[in-house]
Amino acid sequence: MTKLLTGDSKEFPETALMETSKPKSKRVSPQTMSVDSILKCTDINTLLACTELKDGYKRESSVLQLGVLSDPVAISDLLKRANDWVPEIRSAAKIALLKIATPENAEAFVMSLPELYHLRKCGRANHSNLIGEIENYLIGPENVLNILKGLNDSDSEVSKACFALVLKHKLADPEQFILSALKHRDVNIRLKASHLLHGLDKDKKQEALKIALKDKHMPIRREAFLSLMQVWGNEGLAKTMLFDEHPGIREIAVAHLTKMGEDVQYTYLRTLSKDDTQDLCAALWGLGFLKVAECSTLVKPFLTHENSRVRKQAEATLDTLDKLPEKFIDTVEWNSIDTQF
Repeated sequence: MTKLLTGDSKEFPETALMETSKPKSKRVSPQTMSVDSILKCTDINTLLACTELKDGYKRESSVLQLGVLSDPVAISDLLKRANDWVPEIRSAAKIALLKIATPENAEAFVMSLPELYHLRKCGRANHSNLIGEIENYLIGPENVLNILKGLNDSDSEVSKACFALVLKHKLADPEQFILSALKHRDVNIRLKASHLLHGLDKDKKQEALKIALKDKHMPIRREAFLSLMQVWGNEGLAKTMLFDEHPGIREIAVAHLTKMGEDVQYTYLRTLSKDDTQDLCAALWGLGFLKVAECSTLVKPFLTHENSRVRKQAEATLDTLDKLPEKFIDTVEWNSIDTQF
């Protein structure tokens, strides 16, 4: 008896014998399941696997059953089946998706917006009705907060989709929304927000423009700059933009100030005595852009400057002094259709 309790069969031989005598349960393969068994299945993973089967009747059954279970995990797979090559399965997928479209699943649908909008590119059917119904569900009072939350999602595709929904359906206060969007980490959202600056009232517009003018992305700074250039009394800003990091913005500033009668050449020449690297590079660029050939002697000392950027710009300026057209104002390539002076 002692040997039985301490031997290979562990301390409880009766229990061990019972466990070994139990028949092992076999996992059912989705391929071998019948339509009826699929319609009774409650295992999500099995049903998801069934949505990929070649048998159309089984795919349709799995889609319908996923709708009955209403688990948001199935949203992505159901969106794929919404573009199935079998019309009946597409209809079943739509029915299932609308069953899952409950308030508690709104966040999951927001995360799936990029997949929903992908259906616009799919040609097997017109998915606009399904997309519209899901959008109407999401913008409902009980669900709209999930869209606003999605604006700051780490997935840029999700945040852009939420941004489009907020704009389309005016789900947030325009002024605060634009100010917030201008600070968004996604450059595409900031760029879209910059195009909405014109609709703000005076105070909020000034606040938004200050944010946009400091943006790292040149098109956003340009949009704000062009907007301000349409208002008198911003020559000081234009002079500041003469030293912007991007030549496209500097060109606009040069053209604007020249038309206003400002001596841009003198401004750039005076800056050569400063120590700031960015200002020096902009000034050297400006002398080349303005074709100030007589200033070549002032540019040459910067070929041995301690900063490599300054040296490179000095070389470029000297190389281009003889190549630029006589009238620089006619060579400005405007980067925005909104440019007006």
